[in-house]
Amino acid sequence: MFNKSTDIMRIIIKVNMKQTTCLLIFLLAFVTCFKSYAQEVELSGSRKAVRTSGDVLAFVTLAASLATVLILQDWQGLKQGALAGVSTVGMTYALKYLIKKERPDGSDNHSFPSMHTSVSFTGAAFIQRRYGWKWGIPAYAVATYVGWSRTYAKKHDW
Repeated sequence: MFNKSTDIMRIIIKVNMKQTTCLLIFLLAFVTCFKSYAQEVELSGSRKAVRTSGDVLAFVTLAASLATVLILQDWQGLKQGALAGVSTVGMTYALKYLIKKERPDGSDNHSFPSMHTSVSFTGAAFIQRRYGWKWGIPAYAVATYVGWSRTYAKKHDW
């Protein structure tokens, strides 16, 4: 008997090379957008807890999207999600370096737009458009919390 992670790996292995490449690009794009930067302002108490929870939840819509397309073997959805993810990460990085807005905590000048928030909302929009409002509403709620957490943790302004 295989466990769920083994079954998912078997599905991935069965996918042809083009779909595997899409999956790897999708994962690479989203993982690289969450690099850690040194904090110049140390947060305490609730702000630190909110920042941490927002950082963790930023992965939820991504993980839900990826798990859903793999479990359902929705290869067209995988391609669409990969394109949406790569486009979002690319555009967000380009805007960060064009706008050069200083963060409220003073850690760097890449405050706008928020990578965490843009990735979360891309995942939420993907889930809603691909699988309907039943799944979209909770995904948008998570993405909204991620956006709020970034401002509350002094990484972004309103």
